[in-house]
Amino acid sequence: FSFIFPINFLYYCSMKKLLLILLLTTPFIGFGQTAKEYFDKAYSYKENGGYQLAIDNYTKCLKIDPDNVYAYHNRGLAYRKLKNYKDAIADYSRAVRINPDYNGVSFAYYNRGLAYYDLKNYKDAIDDYTRAIRINPDHTLAYYNRGLAYYDLKNYKDAIADYTRAIKIDPDHTLAYYNRGLAYSKSKNYKDAISDYTRVIKIDPDDANAYKKRAFAYSKLKNYKDAIADYTRVIRKNPDDAKTYCRRGRLYHLLKDYDKAISDYTFAVKRSRNYSLAYYYRGEVYLSLGIKNTKKGFDNLAIENYNKSICNFNDAFKKGFADSRNRNNMIFLSRGISYSYVGEHEKAISDYTKYISLSPSPSQGEMVNSSLAYCLRGISKKYMRLDYCSDFKRSCELGDSRSPLLGDRSSCKLYDNECR
Repeated sequence: FSFIFPINFLYYCSMKKLLLILLLTTPFIGFGQTAKEYFDKAYSYKENGGYQLAIDNYTKCLKIDPDNVYAYHNRGLAYRKLKNYKDAIADYSRAVRINPDYNGVSFAYYNRGLAYYDLKNYKDAIDDYTRAIRINPDHTLAYYNRGLAYYDLKNYKDAIADYTRAIKIDPDHTLAYYNRGLAYSKSKNYKDAISDYTRVIKIDPDDANAYKKRAFAYSKLKNYKDAIADYTRVIRKNPDDAKTYCRRGRLYHLLKDYDKAISDYTFAVKRSRNYSLAYYYRGEVYLSLGIKNTKKGFDNLAIENYNKSICNFNDAFKKGFADSRNRNNMIFLSRGISYSYVGEHEKAISDYTKYISLSPSPSQGEMVNSSLAYCLRGISKKYMRLDYCSDFKRSCELGDSRSPLLGDRSSCKLYDNECR
């Protein structure tokens, strides 16, 4: 590109004026930004949350300096922040391929492991965390995150081992204690889980999740008193936590403190109107109260309890209980029992039938309830003057069922006495 000026024009212009004209009329050639300038600009954008601008500038840097491993690595970090995990993995891989021994390669493996984990590719994540650990045996985060990947693969033994290594390097690693507690709980080692959650609470006394998990572990050991105390601490910190009211209510129910259980479920539904599980559990408490009052001969009070039980079970369905992930077939058996006690046998038969249809091949743990469902359906059929012997027989085959509804009898005795 050039300019041709008339001789007389040049004659009247000084060299200074000519230089000024050339600078103003020619393109900006030879004064472009350097790779370092693009890199520095990209780094600044990344540190301030401008991830797309960071990516754009790292890309410009790489066009000038295509072997810049740090630009690939940092662009990978920006891609991951934008949840573009595949491109992040590609950039970390390029960095490692260009220079497998560059300063910081352990972080390339570690960060690629994080991206694989984000994609739920836990095996490749574990491989990369392991590579990072080989290069840097004190890489706390690599141990911790490898523990997370092992946990998600349900390999709780190796998860615990990795969390333990992370804790040895960093004794105040709260998340390592917390997640090791989770792994211990999954392994049914509730005592060690409690110990870990207690350590978390000592480091961070406001960690509500640690109290909740410790309460769960206490309840598994049937230490309901300490479990209730932990749930109470959570409620004090967050009075609107409907789920914690519900969990504490379950423990009060197990301790047969029915009034406190009902109170907790009532608080739960006030704070979360569509909390179907709380309605269901409150229905179970009223059923327990009804059976208790029946045994004591307080028939009118018992009928009131059964009707409240039915209302709560119905409310649970209205709030989406059947469609929720908390669905529990026991609601049909429990509502059927309440219907039986108030003499609504046609509705009781319908609920028992529903329960049975949802458990056509009961497991060992379900056989007791399945036997009871057949037996109680047989009794309701007897009241309705329907064929009931096949139900008594099936109940007896599943296990000799007993219930307050049967008095001193059992399903096998009923079958022997009335059907043979």
